[in-house]
Amino acid sequence: MSSPAFWFAADGSAVRLGDTVAMDPIALNLDRDAVGSIVGVTVLGWPIVEVTTGRHAGTRLGIQPAQILLRVRRAQG
Repeated sequence: MSSPAFWFAADGSAVRLGDTVAMDPIALNLDRDAVGSIVGVTVLGWPIVEVTTGRHAGTRLGIQPAQILLRVRRAQG
């Protein structure tokens, strides 16, 4: 069985492994500005996100694609 290569975030944008994403803080009981990187895929095909900000930094969560609010784009400079 193959895993999905990408998912659709709540805002309709496509996200994939390695992308930085903002997550739903209420559904996941995270800090208000929860951000993380997609680092893997669960057996159900859902993305595994490693939280990179706030109190829960370093935590890995298997989340539903609908709990990804949007893809975070960081300015290069």
